[in-house]
Amino acid sequence: MRILLPALLFLGLLTGCSITVETKTPPPPLFVTSTLPAGPAPTATLTGTPTAPGLPQVPRPTDCVDKAVLIEDVTILDGTRMKGGQSFTKTWRLKNMGTCPWDASYNLAFLAGDRMGAPDSVPLNVTLPGETVDVSVELTAPSTDGSYTGIFALRGPDSQVVPIGLDTSIWVKIIVGQGSYDPAAPTFAATQASFEHALVSTKFQVEDFKLLQFSL
Repeated sequence: MRILLPALLFLGLLTGCSITVETKTPPPPLFVTSTLPAGPAPTATLTGTPTAPGLPQVPRPTDCVDKAVLIEDVTILDGTRMKGGQSFTKTWRLKNMGTCPWDASYNLAFLAGDRMGAPDSVPLNVTLPGETVDVSVELTAPSTDGSYTGIFALRGPDSQVVPIGLDTSIWVKIIVGQGSYDPAAPTFAATQASFEHALVSTKFQVEDFKLLQFSL
């Protein structure tokens, strides 16, 4: 009984006193984070390579007439002396004397004579009636001494030959090494030359420097 009484007194003291436990509220976070709803994953956008523009062309009136005239030889006058194997650029200045506008469907084509590495044809830049245009070809002088002449013709969209003044062609004439020079205009009697244009094979016959054309 002596042991039980002190224990009861001790329990009474405990129930009479309230023990307060302090709980600390955690401080607000320094950074506010939010969760976004899941969406589709980003995809890379591929951009295509721009298509290179085509060669310039202009509308062609119906029933227009093609004529040209040679204004001057801008480079490499007739009889220019070259070294064998020398590369050079021949440039002619032509004037559109007709009523048809010229564009890339017109070209200057190798016709006959000494090719000297000339391409089959070179397209013209846009040239309206009354305007002039410079047309150039890259050539290489032959390695052997002598006189060399390359004949070129101006062609329209359907491979028809465009008259150049009173003639139907223009030329480049050079002398290599110790070759001799003949100042006379070139003439080709009964000379034939063929070349391809698109899907048409066109044969030319030159007689007394006058050009005849027919298609095969």
